[in-house]
Amino acid sequence: MLLLSVLWKSLGKTLCISNIDGNNILDSAYLNEGEFMELEEDLEKIICYRWNGINHPFKNFVFRLKMAFLQKICVPQPVELKYSCMAVIPADHQEIRPDDVPIILLHGLSGNKESWHGFFEVLALDTKKKVCIADLRNHGESPWNSDEYDVEAMTEDVKHLIDRLKAQKAIVLGHSMGGKVAVHLALTYPERVEKIIVEDMRANGISSEGLQEVQFYSKVMKDLEKDIPQGVSEIEAKKAFLKILNERLEKVDLSFKMDDLRVIPIKCSDGKCKWRFNSILLDALLSNPDELLNESSGRFDGPALFIYGGKSNFKVGEDESNIKKLFPNAKLVEVADRDHLVHTSKEFMREIVKFISDK
Repeated sequence: MLLLSVLWKSLGKTLCISNIDGNNILDSAYLNEGEFMELEEDLEKIICYRWNGINHPFKNFVFRLKMAFLQKICVPQPVELKYSCMAVIPADHQEIRPDDVPIILLHGLSGNKESWHGFFEVLALDTKKKVCIADLRNHGESPWNSDEYDVEAMTEDVKHLIDRLKAQKAIVLGHSMGGKVAVHLALTYPERVEKIIVEDMRANGISSEGLQEVQFYSKVMKDLEKDIPQGVSEIEAKKAFLKILNERLEKVDLSFKMDDLRVIPIKCSDGKCKWRFNSILLDALLSNPDELLNESSGRFDGPALFIYGGKSNFKVGEDESNIKKLFPNAKLVEVADRDHLVHTSKEFMREIVKFISDK
């Protein structure tokens, strides 16, 4: 049972919503629609507690309206992401111009900022722009928060990062879950995004094959957490774990294979090795993926590139019509011989450098 208390004082009345369990609202009191409309005009009188995991087919219009309003004003508080940036400064410049738009790279579910090493350096060289890599919340060296871990919370963190970079806008490139964060950022704060690049992820939802794949991978990672080697160096731990992991993964037809030590999310210190991400994310994907991958709405009229693998089970190309409802200027590009991990290909780099450079 999830206990939710919302104290809502206005016009001498209090609305209490409590004991929400499954699809049943066990105990609740309602304001009428007129009172609700008057209340909406006075935000400082609202005391709101944000919650996760409520996904009900509410049939009462007024109740749905109240829920939507509460979600609107309950914006997650951002955390300060750990990040690093690289820029290639031309010989005739002493520093990056302050009006330059940075490129921010966002990793996937079990990744971290180091997942982009070898890629972001080349991107900085080819674009002559500042390129930044960041650990999303609950990953790597960024703060871990088991209460707020969904795409909405991650979006607020990235917006805050753009502020910390003293930039008005950013070009945002996200892979998989990071792509979903990029989508949510562009649709929620379009004025802060100059261009968006999404690697092998739909704007909303996920194909049934892709979801099965992600949930299988999450279950394997969860089951193997106890098998993370201890008392060895980080390289040795990653090599040993990669062997165990691939023995499990080769039993099914996944559209991605783990063959790069950089994507193994293990961190070792003083012989103690552990995940580089919060395993609550695996729990969320296994129990309620909609809770983690919030539905996004809005419209982004700027340049958008959705680039995906032709061998990927995420089937981004089949979702073109839905993508273009949210991103009317979106361009979709298939890299035929790639699976879920597309950014290791030369074609990916060629496409995004051209996209970023186009005026």
